[in-house]
Amino acid sequence: MAHNFHGSNYYITSITISPNGLSASKNTTKEIFWYIHGIGMFIAWNLFVLIGYIAARFLKHYTWWSLLHFLGGTIPSLFSVGIIITAIIKSNL
Repeated sequence: MAHNFHGSNYYITSITISPNGLSASKNTTKEIFWYIHGIGMFIAWNLFVLIGYIAARFLKHYTWWSLLHFLGGTIPSLFSVGIIITAIIKSNL
């Protein structure tokens, strides 16, 4: 019984603020996957690449800088492959 508590109203919603007031609308599954795609790409290319850059630029006096630099370039590439494949598959829903 607990799993049916929300019924058909259990969706992620978006709230729009406009001069006419507030309005809420339900997001579709396709939109949610595009949000996940955007967040994943942002993390991959802005966080991990930055870590790799900082390691190469400022951490060369440590012995582990090259590993961090390598991971800063490899992780975004792997993220991108998985995220792009997911986006292509989910966009055909």
